Amino acid sequence: MRKFFYGISVFLFLCVLSLGYYRTYQMAEGGRTAAESPIGPEEQEKTQTVSSQEESGYGKYYLKDLDGLVVVYRSDKKTVFETTGIELSSLPEKLSREIQEGKYIKSEKELYSFLENYST
Repeated sequence: MRKFFYGISVFLFLCVLSLGYYRTYQMAEGGRTAAESPIGPEEQEKTQTVSSQEESGYGKYYLKDLDGLVVVYRSDKKTVFETTGIELSSLPEKLSREIQEGKYIKSEKELYSFLENYST
C-alpha cells in the first residue's frame, strides 16, 4: 500500500511540475490573457488612442511643388507643414516628377531624412 501511495505522490508531483513549466512557457511566449496583462486599462486606452491617430493620418506628409520649391504638406494635402529651400530643378528627374505628383512620406523620421539628404 505504501508503494502505491508513493507512486501516486510522485505522479502528482511530476504533473504539478510539468504544469508549472507549461504555464511559464506560455507566459514567456506572450500567451497572456487580458486579465494577466501588465498593462492597465489606462495604458490600453492610450495605446488605442495612438493607433487611431496613426489611422487618421497624423504623421503622414506629402511633398509637392510650389513655385519651383519643395513644400511639405500634412496628410490633408492642403495644410503647409514646412516650406523648404530645396529647388525642384536641383533634384533628380524621377524624384522631381514624384514631387510634382505629390510624393507620399509616411513618417516624420522619413521626412527629415529626405530633407537632410536633399537640402544644401
